[in-house]
Amino acid sequence: ESTMSSGTAFARQKKTAYARRPLCARARAQSDVYGCTPASRATSVPSAIPCALKRGVASLIASTVIALTPCPQPAAAVTEEQLLFLEAWRAVDKAYVDKSFAGNNWLKTKEKFLKSETMFERDDTYAAIRKMLALLNDPFTRFLEPDRMQAMQRATAGASAGGGAGVEVTVGDGDKLIVVAPLIGGPAERAGVQPGDEIVGVNGDDVRGLSAYELAEKLIGEPGTPLKLSVVRTGGARDDVELVREPIKVAKVSSGTCAIPATEQRSERAIAYIRIPAWSKDTAKQLLETLKAVGKVDGIVVDLRNNYGGFFPSAVDAASLFMNKGVVVYTADTTGPLDAYDVNGDYTVFADTKTPLALLVNKGTASASEVFSGALRDNNRALVVGNENTFGKGLIQTLLPLSDGSGVTITVREYRTPNNISINKVGISPDRAYGDADIPDSARGFCDSVVENPKVLKTFFR
Repeated sequence: ESTMSSGTAFARQKKTAYARRPLCARARAQSDVYGCTPASRATSVPSAIPCALKRGVASLIASTVIALTPCPQPAAAVTEEQLLFLEAWRAVDKAYVDKSFAGNNWLKTKEKFLKSETMFERDDTYAAIRKMLALLNDPFTRFLEPDRMQAMQRATAGASAGGGAGVEVTVGDGDKLIVVAPLIGGPAERAGVQPGDEIVGVNGDDVRGLSAYELAEKLIGEPGTPLKLSVVRTGGARDDVELVREPIKVAKVSSGTCAIPATEQRSERAIAYIRIPAWSKDTAKQLLETLKAVGKVDGIVVDLRNNYGGFFPSAVDAASLFMNKGVVVYTADTTGPLDAYDVNGDYTVFADTKTPLALLVNKGTASASEVFSGALRDNNRALVVGNENTFGKGLIQTLLPLSDGSGVTITVREYRTPNNISINKVGISPDRAYGDADIPDSARGFCDSVVENPKVLKTFFR
């Protein structure tokens, strides 16, 4: 999953130690360009007569006249532009998450576009592909021209040069550009950008109607250059936020141990506070080292507030440090779960399955953080504590190149918790709320807060 400000999670083929189990195998018969039935699948129904027979039959059969329309020869009839269009059509046909294709008969869609859409020039073909993808009503399934495709490939590989704002953006209802969360410690967070803000302008330019990728291009620039974001807050107020672009680096896992004084009812306790700001390739390893350094404690609070996600496998590995068996997450399409991701055996050997565990979340907790939270909650390993549902960013996209250097991003899966509950647009519902209590997002602040108000701890642990 990309840590760039693209607002999407990209599937990558990568060797991983955690177990990915395909739950079923599906094969869908593919028609040729014109929908003619291959001879191997012919039936006695006239509409399913194979192409070879359609070309050759010109006589009466059982005194019944059968008027047959010859199948055009694809080599002669299909132009180079139509072949490019068909590449995009097939990519969606094979991989798209919604097998109803938003209520569209996808085969008939292909046939309709080939017959009705003018595709003489490359721009015509691009327009036809965009028009076809628009039928899915999915802001994350989009066409990318060659230059935008190259920019996206650089972004998902983490190769974008320069600086940025440090903000994760997704596309919300009405194609609004919504802040999932600012990067903890980044320029956007310091300037006051908040989860749920709608970005409507960049340096005075109206960005409404742009994709998340196009917005990301505007946010990237030379380190040290100024950037003004115009945002609409959750309550409707408009605000201009000024910041300076910086090289974006994901903060490391941080921690501290709180010494809770003894009371008449309980002896002195040690509570570990661990802050995971985002998921990078090294986050699970950092968490393992943190847990080793913390040692034996009476409870652990993992703070995931404003953790917008990041590198998905790290979340699977991190969950494996608190549970030694079971499913961490399913990926599914609209027909049901397709793959199960089990705990990673490389990490379960260190798993702490006994220490009371609480996860602190807010609406800026998203994507891989929701996978982590859902896994531990559904496996009865942790309580989820917060005053609001998490963001609900549970879709996975893949980036597929086309032969001319353009490409399509396609929504291919959604995350589901071990209890087969969809995360997308719903999020994780907390088990408990902490109400009006002030809970800082640093180890020192957290410890000071719970020492001054010991009742807060009752919210975190059973």
